[in-house]
Amino acid sequence: MSPAGRADFDAVVEGVEAGLAGSGVEEQLAGLCLADGLAGQEEATVRLLAEGRTDEAIAKRLGVSRRTARRIATGLMERLGARSRFQVGVLAVQAGWLPTRAAH
Repeated sequence: MSPAGRADFDAVVEGVEAGLAGSGVEEQLAGLCLADGLAGQEEATVRLLAEGRTDEAIAKRLGVSRRTARRIATGLMERLGARSRFQVGVLAVQAGWLPTRAAH
């Protein structure tokens, strides 16, 4: 990702996080832990969703069908109460499942 693209992505993440402030997300994330209940494919899918990968790219990376990748992503959205695939990544960062990149 280019530096400009990364800056745009970071700005979007900050905007989404600001929009989630006070929305009850903190309570929703309370007690969630990557080690508690996420299978290896789910953990990989969370990371790939946070990178903005498509079902096709996720399927290729995991060695599963596109339908299976979509099912895993949908299941994660439901478990987290996420309204979008992108929000899965944001919630995963907020829950501490994924590291955040330090600002440059």
